[in-house]
Amino acid sequence: MDLKLSSFNLHGFCNGLSMLNQLRNTRSLIGVQEHWMQNDELDTLALAHPDFNHAAVSGMDKAMSRGLLVGRPLAG
Repeated sequence: MDLKLSSFNLHGFCNGLSMLNQLRNTRSLIGVQEHWMQNDELDTLALAHPDFNHAAVSGMDKAMSRGLLVGRPLAG
């Protein structure tokens, strides 16, 4: 089996979900960035596909604790 890797910038989970689903058909491992989810939302990654295994971290909690989220708090 060939190991095929991709790195993908989601620009937000909902924005990148369709391309993530396309990548899963041709890649063994997909590294995603900029999912823009808080720690308590990371289990949403499992909803992308039932066969997905994931490990995730978020830096959004600190940004959200400062108040209303406006723009891209972590500068992209």
